[in-house]
Amino acid sequence: MNLITAIFLQKNVVRQQPFSLKPLLFVVGLSLSMACVDTKSAPKKLYYEGREWTFPVTIGEATRQQKLQFQAPGHYYTRLPSGVTVRLEFIYETGDYDSEQQPESALYGRRVTNYLFTYPNRKGLIDSLKQVLAGQIKRPMMAVADTQRIVVEGKTIFKQSIAYWRGLSPDSLVLAVRQAPSFKPQKEHEGQVEVFIFGDTPRNGIDARLRAF
Repeated sequence: MNLITAIFLQKNVVRQQPFSLKPLLFVVGLSLSMACVDTKSAPKKLYYEGREWTFPVTIGEATRQQKLQFQAPGHYYTRLPSGVTVRLEFIYETGDYDSEQQPESALYGRRVTNYLFTYPNRKGLIDSLKQVLAGQIKRPMMAVADTQRIVVEGKTIFKQSIAYWRGLSPDSLVLAVRQAPSFKPQKEHEGQVEVFIFGDTPRNGIDARLRAF
């Protein structure tokens, strides 16, 4: 190595900028921010009874999407061409049901927890609906047994074992079917059958809702 080459290399070493972490930190920060995006708000959908049901959704959005009717103080519902009645349930707040004169839009901001489909019962209906729902989730619906106690004025009038079936859709929506409970004993094919599509958790939990009236 001659003198001129040595001087040239020395100048390059002196002029060389120190290694900077800024580009690396920027890339890492960008990656972390992308990883922290809230995926819980991504839409969850289920096609059922000829319509698409989407969560998360507010009462106002659901009313527009499903063309729901309103009955004061806080009942939003529709009747499908098949004759099935659908109503939504939501996380209510104190006073939501106090005024029979409140406008339809008063509760539009409330978060919908589930849609409830009501069918007149008939022989084989529950089994048929279980198969339909199992086809949606690509696996059998799981049976859950519950003892329904009907209490009037502190006295248990009767006890009735009520089973319901539930499953989880690919979009993590909880589906359930049951024979609707009644204040009087019912035979297997009497009363009504209910199907639930849960996109959010009710105040006391999903199983508590399925055991309630």
